[in-house]
Amino acid sequence: MESAKVIIQLSHDEISYLSAMPELELLHQALLHADSTFAHGVAVTLSRDLIEKCRETLTDRLGKVGFDENYEVTSEGKMIENLIDRFYVA
Repeated sequence: MESAKVIIQLSHDEISYLSAMPELELLHQALLHADSTFAHGVAVTLSRDLIEKCRETLTDRLGKVGFDENYEVTSEGKMIENLIDRFYVA
């Protein structure tokens, strides 16, 4: 049984960032078939399973590159945190 679908809106900057992550190939494929575009990005329908994979991958990445030597969140870390929030589905 396929999991439920959820619409996620992503900005062009977020799409560029995510597209540079080879471990999110399934997301890249979904973005090619985005449901609709708007001035600042796209809306894409994703399965809950794919959303959870994105969150897991982003959380791992945040731990690796999201903080500087003083454990302060970097600009990349802030982008990742925003994406983790974006991919949160209750």
